[in-house]
Amino acid sequence: MSSQGLVEGRDDAAKKRAMDLESAKKNIVQRDQIINDSVRELNQIHHVVNHTPAKYFPLQHWNHFPDIWIVCCFKAGTSQLFRLLTHHPNLQAFHPSKEFCMDNKRLLDYSQPNEELYASLYAFHSFMNINMTQPDIISKKKTVTACLRREQDWLNYLYIQKFYFNSSEYLKTRKFIIIVRDPADLLFSMFNFWSQPTFDVAGERQFKTWAYEHLDYRSPELFHELIVSGNKTLYGRSLKDNFVASFGSFLSWIHLVGRENVLVIKNEDLLPEKVSRQGGSLDQLSSFLGIDRDLFDAEILKSRTNCNDGNLFSRGIGGKCKDREFPSTSLTYPISGNRAMLPKTRKLIYIIASEACQLLTQYFDHVQYDDCLQSVIEN
Repeated sequence: MSSQGLVEGRDDAAKKRAMDLESAKKNIVQRDQIINDSVRELNQIHHVVNHTPAKYFPLQHWNHFPDIWIVCCFKAGTSQLFRLLTHHPNLQAFHPSKEFCMDNKRLLDYSQPNEELYASLYAFHSFMNINMTQPDIISKKKTVTACLRREQDWLNYLYIQKFYFNSSEYLKTRKFIIIVRDPADLLFSMFNFWSQPTFDVAGERQFKTWAYEHLDYRSPELFHELIVSGNKTLYGRSLKDNFVASFGSFLSWIHLVGRENVLVIKNEDLLPEKVSRQGGSLDQLSSFLGIDRDLFDAEILKSRTNCNDGNLFSRGIGGKCKDREFPSTSLTYPISGNRAMLPKTRKLIYIIASEACQLLTQYFDHVQYDDCLQSVIEN
């Protein structure tokens, strides 16, 4: 290539970087957006509950519900947190399924009152009450659940709040844990893990929402372009919306249950080399839940859940990482050729997420993502 060609190539690359940076700045997730969305979505669920027909009012003796709710977020380490808590001798799983949800198939419409939604909600609570109050289930242990579908969690909580006998006394003892993850790593994980029907070619999937190497295409370069595209593409908008939902859910829960009943912890602080540090996740969980720090399972503390290795059985609570270097398990994926996210993509995501990171730190000062916060200063 001639010297003139090299110069032109550098100029084109510089123009592309400038365009990408401008796009990222236009797509910054504003704090007002997160706050307004949290209130708007809660108001929708309030509306649904307030219009419940009398025939779906629960019996007043229904009162057996989880003590500890892991309520966020997908791909942030909820499986690891669930294993950690349910292996503590003072805690137990509320249900054999980690994600014990009313609508596992995600078929219901939560945006407005409808008969199918009310019937499902009533049936779900009735099932819980009948099946979870058997003598062999009841114990002095606190129970843990991890349905991560926020509309269902809000709907369940407000339903209990409105209709259950002495609900204010009952609910004030419940605890809600939100786990967050570095914004760039969170979005790259979602990109590699989830299938998008508006983007991926239809194919035979064992689980319709999962991406598969033999069906779907992923790469760091494609991820970069989707991040840059922002609201101009359906997938770019989906990634941004998923981030807003993940990083904004803490506000909704504070609105619902009060700051004192919400704990936010970082996915990165659950890593084996960090989890036991003084003032770290174990101290936070022990203090928040009122359990003995020294009784957490040592083997769980040394392990990780979900290796991102494309094995179906590792994509959930049953998967435990073995004989692998931990840094690779959370930052690379076979479906993207085991290649890490491009550094320039990470920088753009931090710009887009900068105000959200700042908002989260204002409420929970121990939850800081320095590179993301630094983008607030730079921009």
